[in-house]
Amino acid sequence: RSISEFWRRWHISLGSFFRDYVYIPLGGNRKGAVRTIINLLIVWSLTGFWHGAEWNFLLWGAYYGVLIILERFVLKNLIEKLPGFICLIVTLIFVIFGWVIFYYTDLSQLGSHILAMLGLSLEGGRLVAAGFTDPVTMAVIRKYTVLPLIAIIACTPIVPSFGKIFKNKDGLIVNFVGNVFYIAAIILSLLFIIGQSYNPFIYFRF
Repeated sequence: RSISEFWRRWHISLGSFFRDYVYIPLGGNRKGAVRTIINLLIVWSLTGFWHGAEWNFLLWGAYYGVLIILERFVLKNLIEKLPGFICLIVTLIFVIFGWVIFYYTDLSQLGSHILAMLGLSLEGGRLVAAGFTDPVTMAVIRKYTVLPLIAIIACTPIVPSFGKIFKNKDGLIVNFVGNVFYIAAIILSLLFIIGQSYNPFIYFRF
């Protein structure tokens, strides 16, 4: 439902380390709102720096630090009142932008990619609506449209419900089609991994 919950579930060992050895020794949230905000910014700046000595990692850490501060001190009541599916969608949108910040060590490429995600491009120092001929926009569409849409559909109850409708009629066919789908998904995933350029284990840079 929130960025805070996302980070309680994602990279639990790293979060636990910074909580126990940085956040709590700094005073945690026991010394007032201002000190809590400072502690959170310190923790998330260090979390970014832990991934590598690049500006994008520091920006990534600050990005999540600011989001968590806003959730805790500004948006807490709103998040509690909103329907869960809206919170989920908003959270995942912010997480996707976070992955883009994390990915690009070149800040100019990072800026171009984020603008393309927003349907914009920079021409002659001016922001303009990016057409489908814009190379960065096309790259984003090709890479992040079709497969994420398939993944989103597959994460909903639509697929299991569809299977239940036909299972009573002919369970054998449904099971066969389901198994073929899973095998095809595994093969496709492997092809995408193999087809990517060389990408060393990120923590070797630490």
